[in-house]
Amino acid sequence: MRVVRLGIGALVFFVCSGCSGPAGPSWDWLEELRRADGSPVELGEPGDRPVLLVFFSSWSTPCRPLLEELPSLKQRTRVIAVLVDAHEPGGAEELAGPDGAIASDEKIVKRFGIELLPTVVLLDRSGTVVDRFEGYSPALRGRIEQRLEDISEE
Repeated sequence: MRVVRLGIGALVFFVCSGCSGPAGPSWDWLEELRRADGSPVELGEPGDRPVLLVFFSSWSTPCRPLLEELPSLKQRTRVIAVLVDAHEPGGAEELAGPDGAIASDEKIVKRFGIELLPTVVLLDRSGTVVDRFEGYSPALRGRIEQRLEDISEE
């Protein structure tokens, strides 16, 4: 499995912040995301299906194959690819297509405890984090699909 580590400063920031993810169900993190044109990200009807937040970077080689696999997951879940490089806003649409978003600041990265790229966070229909996947391997899509199956049966 190939993994990209964030810089030392970011790692220290996360360790010192003690963030392990959102405390409970919530959709308020949507306010921390923007499209490349600055418009807000809209989820549609929150709670109609699970959400995959895919945290990626334009400079991360392991992120690219994951982004290429996202369209196959869109029938079962809402996918939002979150570019953590706010200084490279064009990368969100270029790499992730129309579902690309930009972390407007470090709040959402801190909120979900992102330390490695790519990281996929799976939220159930209520907005509760039910799983996370760090790094990339060719088996990742199958693991995500299995987890989606599991939560649809719950």
